[in-house]
Amino acid sequence: MKGIKAATTWFILAMVMIPILVASTFYAVTTMYAIAPEPPVTVGVPAVAACGDDNVGKIWFGYRNTENTVTTEYVGVTYRLYRLDGATESFRATGTVDSTSAFNTSYENSCGSTFRIYFIASDGVSTSNYIDMTLNDENVYKTVDGKDAICAGAEQAGLIFKVRNEDKAAWVYGSADTSAGEWNPTGTTFYSTTSNSTGESVASDGYVNYRVRTETNGTAASDTRFTDQKLLIGLDINRTGEDWQEPSSMAVAVSGIGQTITSVGCPGKVGSDGFDFCWDVADPATGKATIIRDSPIDLSFEIHSVSGVDPDDDLKFGVFTAGYVKKTLTEDMLGVVFNKDNAARDYCYSVQTVILDIV
Repeated sequence: MKGIKAATTWFILAMVMIPILVASTFYAVTTMYAIAPEPPVTVGVPAVAACGDDNVGKIWFGYRNTENTVTTEYVGVTYRLYRLDGATESFRATGTVDSTSAFNTSYENSCGSTFRIYFIASDGVSTSNYIDMTLNDENVYKTVDGKDAICAGAEQAGLIFKVRNEDKAAWVYGSADTSAGEWNPTGTTFYSTTSNSTGESVASDGYVNYRVRTETNGTAASDTRFTDQKLLIGLDINRTGEDWQEPSSMAVAVSGIGQTITSVGCPGKVGSDGFDFCWDVADPATGKATIIRDSPIDLSFEIHSVSGVDPDDDLKFGVFTAGYVKKTLTEDMLGVVFNKDNAARDYCYSVQTVILDIV
């Protein structure tokens, strides 16, 4: 009887346990097949649902000339693309956007990444700028000012000049002028109100008061500008000659509106090229660099001779602009600079100068 009772007990336990095991096994199997496969994700980059199962998207970009207010114009410029990780920029690609359409260039990568696209300074071609774009869809577009362009910029051009002697209320002859007050290219020497070959005579303890008027080169398109990210004016008085004091006044005006000028040390190559005094120039309404375009801007200054000196050192006036460029030896960006870091320390944009001849 004991054997029969024990067998009966084991039979009952088995009958109770089998459904439980079967139910558990069935539940585990059905639960496993209910799990959806994870999309591929690049390490460190979060998946974005809008990018689909492959988690890949494209950013599309171009460069628009905002100086052209008549038609929508796109500019062919060199771009450099960096992935952003906080404040760290990692170079990814470079190329050229063309002028055929708003979004004519794309870059494909894992979604969730943020990229910074620099459009590089190009002397006589285009100003520089950058934008940030986040890959959060299969195709990402970005507009500027509600228009169908990716980044605002401009075609870049040099300057032309004319000079006025404010004390004599008369225009000054350039070296090639047949009449005073004509427009002249950068590098021109200006002489006096009566001659295109004899300079301005300044007496001992005397002074000069000049207005230098400038605008973008008339032979270039009307939808250009000179200024990129910064505007700087410099004055070379040949300080070693000890003829001139520091300028007693300096002013900049656009259409009669005074600009904000700040005295600064002459940066980089500007200083080593002999410019003694420099000023940053900014629009008081925006705080950004004053734009020189195809309408006149007046740069006025007064300077006195050193006491007891009859000055004969010429005065050299320079206009500079700075933009975004890359470093020479690496893929990193150098930032907003007036000159590059190559051996020659080339300027980003050609310096625009006038020489005021003094006798």
